[in-house]
Amino acid sequence: MAAHQKGTAYNVESRHRRADGVYRWFNVLGLPLRDAQGRILHWFHLQIDIDDRKRAEALLAGEKRLLEMVARGNTLTSILDALCRLVEETVSRYICGILLLDKSGANI
Repeated sequence: MAAHQKGTAYNVESRHRRADGVYRWFNVLGLPLRDAQGRILHWFHLQIDIDDRKRAEALLAGEKRLLEMVARGNTLTSILDALCRLVEETVSRYICGILLLDKSGANI
């Protein structure tokens, strides 16, 4: 909004909701078209869908956190809990859980 009020170009990343309610990440570039006197005639907006890139970045960051936890010697419980949180953050509308069983099938 500030760029529109000031009449300056902008480039931002933001989430937009589709008609079906699904949110996706976009890179939005806004450029004003001016007349000879510098007045803004029109705004041009370019929206580039970057949702796949944002998901890949989130997965890489999560994998790095998990590997650091393993390298630090964190407990298996804390690592698996972090893994579940990563799954829940990157895959909407799902809940993740892990049930550990021994060879006989009993809970650990």
